[in-house]
Amino acid sequence: MKKLLAFLSFLLTLVMLCPHVAVAAGDMPFSDVKAGKWYYYNVKNVYENGHMNGVSDTLFAPHETLTRAMFVTILAAVESYDKTAYSGDTGFTDVPEGSWFAAPVKWASENGIVSGRGEGIFDPGGKVTRQEMT
Repeated sequence: MKKLLAFLSFLLTLVMLCPHVAVAAGDMPFSDVKAGKWYYYNVKNVYENGHMNGVSDTLFAPHETLTRAMFVTILAAVESYDKTAYSGDTGFTDVPEGSWFAAPVKWASENGIVSGRGEGIFDPGGKVTRQEMT
């Protein structure tokens, strides 16, 4: 849990200080990243450790909004959760079984990290707010 809290602090700081950031290129595969940014080594670290991926094999999408589905996926990756232990129904009508975010949503829900928007809705494509992150 300490690892998760440290990562959340980093992520919240990044979102608060630079809501529209671009990542540095180099040995990362993203074509939409710019070299020389102060956060290069942080991004490289989360990428190399499997905590964050781009939106495709070649795009990081630094200017896109972080969604609720993306956020719980990052949290689950930081905690090195066992994806196979969280298969099946998530309890949310808008989180289809087998979707790329279903297991992380179920993990976050079962561990009391998220509770959804109410009435069985998680809102995976919704923008995650700073308040929700904390």
